[in-house]
Amino acid sequence: MGNIADVSYMAIDFSQFSRLTNTALVKLRSGLEVDFPPNVYFERDSLKTAADRRAAVLFNDEKVADTVYRPPKSEEETDEELLYGRKKPELGAVFDFKPSAFLKKARECAPEEPQPTASGLAAWVYSLYSSALGDDDDKERGKKLEQEVFDRRLRAAGCTDNAYLKNVGSPWRLIHNGLHLQDQKEIICYQVPSLLIGGKPMRVSPDLVYRNRESGEVFIVEIKNTWMNVPSNLWPNIWAQLWVYAQIPEVLAAPKVTVVGEVWGERFSRKQKMVSLRACVKRDPRQPKFDRFFRELFKIYSGGSLSPRLPYRRQR
Repeated sequence: MGNIADVSYMAIDFSQFSRLTNTALVKLRSGLEVDFPPNVYFERDSLKTAADRRAAVLFNDEKVADTVYRPPKSEEETDEELLYGRKKPELGAVFDFKPSAFLKKARECAPEEPQPTASGLAAWVYSLYSSALGDDDDKERGKKLEQEVFDRRLRAAGCTDNAYLKNVGSPWRLIHNGLHLQDQKEIICYQVPSLLIGGKPMRVSPDLVYRNRESGEVFIVEIKNTWMNVPSNLWPNIWAQLWVYAQIPEVLAAPKVTVVGEVWGERFSRKQKMVSLRACVKRDPRQPKFDRFFRELFKIYSGGSLSPRLPYRRQR
């Protein structure tokens, strides 16, 4: 499967963002523009186009163009004059990751009271590198969004539902939605018996889980929202969270699993605030190096409470 990154491309020195050439910038910005308009009643064609493109990016490995990023207008307009006046690194930087150094820091910063949730693990992993990126990401994470904008983000991310998939004749089906939409009656949580915190299994609820009715393959999608620069391989906290979801017993029973990190944001177009998909990156959580690293990271987080790894069904 294309676009599946290796764990060795994550980074420990997050300050090393190199400036791109114009050619590289054009290459990174090429792809499908996935923009959801604010008025779904008067712009149904635009909404359908966005939904089709999002599905193509998610299931067919089409590339997505980051329409939220705005490159400098001139030589003089540098990082100080980027999106919404925020200072941020250049587009497309990659985390230059050293697993041994990251694990060393993790051991030095092991939590005293780890939370038995995937988001708790992700927050701890984020704390291991967030200071190197500055404070902007923290501000975004803690920002109180207008309810309307928040709902539009969730509904855009959740547009690829079973009604849509059946209508387009897709073999994929949405089997879990943990986006906390306002009209959802209940959010189902899964227990992960192989991942213990204080002797109790973790309880988790992924954002989106899809299963292919023909192949049995499972896709697990984690949604993030930010105005910050998006590294081409995303951030370690996303992959830590998705690694936990890949240990759910029902997921382990699948012949093949792909974990997907999606990054969304907003931008203005013709005085309308569009909700836009900025990045979609996929990994195989069963890849040995990837699994080994996050298994060791969880062991540090949990204080050693790691049950023997449950076997997973291998693809024939």
